[in-house]
Amino acid sequence: MTVHSASRPHGVAEIDRSRPEEILPLLTRLYPAIPAETIAARLARVAAGDWRCLVMREAGQIVALSGFRIMERICYGRFLYVDHFVTDDTRRSRGAGRVLLDRLAGLARDEGCESMVLDTFVTNARAQKFWFREGFQVVGFHFLRPLGPA
Repeated sequence: MTVHSASRPHGVAEIDRSRPEEILPLLTRLYPAIPAETIAARLARVAAGDWRCLVMREAGQIVALSGFRIMERICYGRFLYVDHFVTDDTRRSRGAGRVLLDRLAGLARDEGCESMVLDTFVTNARAQKFWFREGFQVVGFHFLRPLGPA
């Protein structure tokens, strides 16, 4: 897999969107209720669009990742949307998430963003604690209405 900016500090770099499968082992841990095949198919589709992904590597292994998009909405202006953010269990509470988040914030500033936005599952108290600690605020609800098979 081609990695851009491989010399970045802490082994953080943007992956080549044309070959996102390298993040699947860690990404599937974030969504244990979704079959790996479904995640792989969805990832291929989003990677073909405006989705991008930063990964943090240690000893050649991905230990943290964040998929994101640069977007604009009336309510937020231009912003970086964190699509998913996951750290390997062995690296939690050891600074990997903060390093990755700092890189995302820098990238957002470089892209002219006014803010960063994300969703987190209401059952993920550990993630919520992280986001609050990092200065994020709850500003609304994210609603879902299943429509059934397409």
